[in-house]
Amino acid sequence: IDGVVQSVNGTRGTSLANGEPCATVIDPSSLVAIAEFPPRYADVIASGDRVFLTADKIKYESTLRVIYPSPDTKGLQNRPFEVPIPPELAVKAGATVSVTIETDQIVPMLVPFETLMLDNERGMAVRIVHGDGPTGVIETVPVTLVATAKDGFYVEGLPEEARIVVQNSEYPQPPEGEQVRIGRVS
Repeated sequence: IDGVVQSVNGTRGTSLANGEPCATVIDPSSLVAIAEFPPRYADVIASGDRVFLTADKIKYESTLRVIYPSPDTKGLQNRPFEVPIPPELAVKAGATVSVTIETDQIVPMLVPFETLMLDNERGMAVRIVHGDGPTGVIETVPVTLVATAKDGFYVEGLPEEARIVVQNSEYPQPPEGEQVRIGRVS
């Protein structure tokens, strides 16, 4: 067969047990990295997205192939995927390779149930606070509900980083554009 000798069991004159291979040969063009991503990414990452593989600090490019869903321990669906290992990436079967996926899709964010609100002008929305210091300005951001989860909602439309306002019926909500002091919820 065509391939690369992966390992040799023993040396000249070594006796091998019945069924023990004397050598292992692999076809480098058939090696794949296999992993799973959680439900949050299941409808975002797609077959054909660009993938960067890093081994021994060298970066290689490949593509993604989504396989099929499999249930995780919470009853949600993880999505297994595989990435063909480029033949020039000389790794052995079982080696660890870093995988980075690049997609143009929007990644939904998990927000607590208490953050989602209905706004007369914007529809479904989340209130966020802009500002880097101890104060910031309130902004209402329209979002699209993607999925529900045990701990909240997955939504699209929020900035990559946002400090969200948690609704509390005991306190009146500050109006749009008002400067507020930023606190943390434990």
